[in-house]
Amino acid sequence: MQLTCLALLVLPALISAVPCTDPPTGAPPVTNAPTNAPTNAPTNAPTNGPTDGPTDFTTDDAFSTDGPTEPQEPLPPAPRSFPNGTYGLPMPDTKCPGASGFKQFIRYFDTEDYYNGNRWPETEHFQGFMKRDGLQLGFCVKSNANSNKVKYAWPAGDYCIVKKGNCPGGFSEGSLVWDDEDDFNRNTAGKKNKPSGVFNEDTQLDFCCRNDGAASAPIRLPTKKAFYLMRYQGECQQVYEMELTEEVVRWDDEDTDNNNSKSGAHPMDTGNDANHQLHFCYYSPTPAA
Repeated sequence: MQLTCLALLVLPALISAVPCTDPPTGAPPVTNAPTNAPTNAPTNAPTNGPTDGPTDFTTDDAFSTDGPTEPQEPLPPAPRSFPNGTYGLPMPDTKCPGASGFKQFIRYFDTEDYYNGNRWPETEHFQGFMKRDGLQLGFCVKSNANSNKVKYAWPAGDYCIVKKGNCPGGFSEGSLVWDDEDDFNRNTAGKKNKPSGVFNEDTQLDFCCRNDGAASAPIRLPTKKAFYLMRYQGECQQVYEMELTEEVVRWDDEDTDNNNSKSGAHPMDTGNDANHQLHFCYYSPTPAA
């Protein structure tokens, strides 16, 4: 049975009748859309964006960048001298850095005579000498807090220096005691420019150490001449524009009734109760390209 319905379309000056028919018997009527299309969107188009764009795009992507949003500031020039304060540094074979007021101090450690186990790197850069039953080390000691030509504080990081008087700001203090050879002891020490400690038949050396920055974050220090720092809790401290070499020295101390000791903040010691083993961080100027 065919029904006739009239749809009135209003057009300028025209009214036309449009016939329509009932759907075939057995087929459900469709009232709002064609039978071959979904009710909400075309089948070949995403609901939220163009067909050739990422489906997970967000407004944040429009503002993301691969680099820093602000240009990085250039590295300031290296200071001409070492920081403020009184302290000491192990002395390299190129002697003490200039423009800082360092004075030289030499200590000879008379180590165990029998079956001695002293150890040092095949290539090292110390001012002094190392042999089977004794080690001689030099130190650069700064006794005048204001003798450095450029005034600035030690930077945050992870390292130790030798104590002379009071530790500079930001450091904690501690000490190591070496029980040197008991029989026919031949320890010697310079009469002037001594760092903090005790230098007789045994050796006590005091230190200033800090761990308020990452060793991997470079610090700014002079770059004209080689120098040493000492490893503290992490790796050797990185220094801008300086090549780093770690040098490990082992003392074979007195075997009988050994009185070695450690206290407070001191350099990393990977020896045992009777033998110190310290890690020296040697810095040399980076060769010009």
